[in-house]
Order: sequence, then structure tokens, then C-alpha cells
Amino acid sequence: MSNIHLKYRLFILVRLLRLRGMAAKSDMYDLAFYDAVADNNLALLKTMGEGRSHTLNREFKVVWDSNHKGMVPIHLATYRGYEDMVEFLIEAGCDVNVITPKTRRTPVHYAVTGNNLACLEMLLNAGAEVNRSDAFGNTACHYAAEDGSCDILDYLILRAACIDIPDMTNKTPLMKAVQTGQIQSVKTLVKAKCHVNARNMNGDIALHLACRLADMDIITYLMIAGSDKNCQNDKGRTPLMEAISYRNKDVVSKMIDYNCDLNLKEFKSGNTTLHIAIRHKYREITSILLATPGVKVQPNDYGEFPALGLILSNDLDMLKILIHNNYDFDMPGKIYITGNSESLATIAMQRSHYNMVQMICSLNCEVLAPDISMPDYLNEFTEGVPTLQRACRKSIRGRLGYRLMQGVKDLPLPTRIKEYLMATELTGFEIETIVTPL
Repeated sequence: MSNIHLKYRLFILVRLLRLRGMAAKSDMYDLAFYDAVADNNLALLKTMGEGRSHTLNREFKVVWDSNHKGMVPIHLATYRGYEDMVEFLIEAGCDVNVITPKTRRTPVHYAVTGNNLACLEMLLNAGAEVNRSDAFGNTACHYAAEDGSCDILDYLILRAACIDIPDMTNKTPLMKAVQTGQIQSVKTLVKAKCHVNARNMNGDIALHLACRLADMDIITYLMIAGSDKNCQNDKGRTPLMEAISYRNKDVVSKMIDYNCDLNLKEFKSGNTTLHIAIRHKYREITSILLATPGVKVQPNDYGEFPALGLILSNDLDMLKILIHNNYDFDMPGKIYITGNSESLATIAMQRSHYNMVQMICSLNCEVLAPDISMPDYLNEFTEGVPTLQRACRKSIRGRLGYRLMQGVKDLPLPTRIKEYLMATELTGFEIETIVTPL
């Protein structure tokens, strides 16, 4: 900074201080001292520091930038990357582990957040602590991983930095790297043997975070590194469940390819992957799940089966998705603690959702109890014997299971019969529609 600029700033400050009745002389000195560091004016800093050794370790009293409050010269110099000044301050005996009063950050933290490797090296060679945590529990490794500063991260690891220290929310540097999508930081930490299955305060591992964010590269790398694909967090949610909740269709497919468990339950509700997908009306994801071998239609802890919600809300579009993907309509809608159960058609009838009743009974050969309130077109479902045509369709669909769509395509039958087996008269979908668009 030019002397003219410095004098102008000092002139303005003097006028303000006089107006406020403050001790202008002292504050002028403090501001000049701060400016010497902020402007990398080493010559001025040396002059002001002569015979005042305590000054170099003193907090800035007056600053232009509020972010610099609580700093001492070595904090700001390392953050700005003023290598000659940092070297001078270290040789002058400045404390290389001095902390700021609020954030409790050390010069090492500032060297890392400022991405200044040379300053970091000088600090560590002078005895600075590499694993000191700030007020948020973050170490230098947390910041380097989060920012993707891999050269600094490599150097910290070389200097024996602990790569698994948790912050105040139990997040490790690996989790910070995942949250900011820093794949190179992830690779660096994994190669250094970090704990890939460490848990944060919610019981999440890094894979949970990656699945929420749909970062395919990081998911792949974490799986190769040995992440627990079926790890349940404090709510009982697996990485797959997180991918479903965040509507990350491609991640769902990828996790299924890794053979993760589709039938684990959330701890509080007992909801499965199917419950989550159907409740949120995620059509593509529901189709993907139902087309996967091994997925089970089972009740949650309240006795509610996955399709119950769409019956209660009269969601015909989601019902068509379930029909198209061969959901097991032999399963009830709800089981009560007495052991009694109600079918989906019965529940729909109770709520006068007659279009749903017709679709379910047509597909599932369900027999209804006669009811004077039901529309005339439902009377055909009150008879005890379904038509042979419907009975055959139900049998074939039951045999094909999750392979329904491909199985029907492979059958040596006329298109019209294939369309009937696929229940296109109920759904309106074409036979070729493997996964319906959102």
C-alpha cells in the first residue's frame, strides 16, 4: 500500500476517533500495525516490532476486515501466504500454536484454508501442532479434505496428521470430502487407510452422504474401499434408502447392482424401500424396485403394507405403476394386532374409491361382499367364481413375478394376449414400457 493511501486511511480514522472521544494516538498505532501485516509490509512491521516483542503476539485491536478480529500477525500472514513475513514472525519467537478467541483456529488452520503449503511447512517445522481442533472440532485435515487441497492433505498425512479425528458433529475428513464432492481428497484419504465406515452424530457413514448427493464416482470408490452397503444409521436408513428418499434413480440402480439388501426396515416405522418409494410417489424408482429379484412386499411396524398409502389417497396413477410392475396384490393392505387383515380392495371400497376397486378386482380375481352402496359395474365381482380369462392372467402373472414384463415379451403369443397379460386395459401403458416416465 502507498504511503499516501495509508495516510488517508489514518486521517479518516483520526477524525472518527476524535469525534467519539477515543484515544486516537493508540488506535492509530494499532491500525498502522494491522496494515503493515495485511499489506505484507515486512519492513514496516520490523520497524514497529523493534523493542516491542510482545506486539508481534498481540491481537489486532483495529481492523478493516471484521473477519480478522481476534487474529494476531502470524494468523493473517499465514492465511495470506506471506512467506517472508511468516519466517520473520517464527524467528521472532511468535507462538505457532496461538488460537483465535472465538473460532480457536491456529496458524496451521489458516495456512490450510489459505492453501499455502510453504507457510504450513514452516509452521510444522517450527513445532506447530498438526492435529489441533478448532471450535467446530475441525482439524487441518478437515479443511484440506473439504477444499480438495490434495497437495496439502498429502503433506499433512506425511507429517503424521490423524485422518480420522471427528469434528463436533462426528464428521471425519472423509465425510467432509464427500459432502463437497472432492473425489481426489476421498482417494487420498482412502489410500492413507482412513476409516471408511466411521459414523457421524446421526449414525451416517460416508456412503450415506454420497448416496444423498448422487455422487456416482465417490460411491464407486467407497464401495471398492469396503464401505458397508447395508449400514443403517440411527433412523435405520441404509444408503439405498437415502438414495430413494432423495429421488436419486441412478444411485438406486447402482446400489442394487451392488446387491444391497432391499428389505431392511427403518427402526421407528419399520418402512422398507418399497414403502419409501411408493409413499413419495417416485414412479421410476418404484418400478426399479419391483423389477428387482428378492424385493419383498411386507408390512411395516404398524401393519401397513407398501400400497396402503396410495389406496388411502386414491392415487390411481401409482396404482397403475404397481399393476404394470406386478406388485403382489394378494398381500393385504393392513394387518391388525388381532391378526385380522383387510385387502386393498376392501379398504378402497370402504372409502368409495370405486375405480381402484374395479382395477384391483379385475386383476386379482378378488371377490367382494355384496353392498347396496356399490355401483352396478362392481356387481360382477361379488360372484364367487372369477372368469377363466382373469384366473389364467392371475396365474401367469404370479408365475412370472418380477420378470413379468420381459417374460410376457418372450412368450410366443399374439400381441393382443400379451397386452391382456400386462393389463394394459387397466394401466393404459404400452407393452414396451419397462419403466414409466415421471
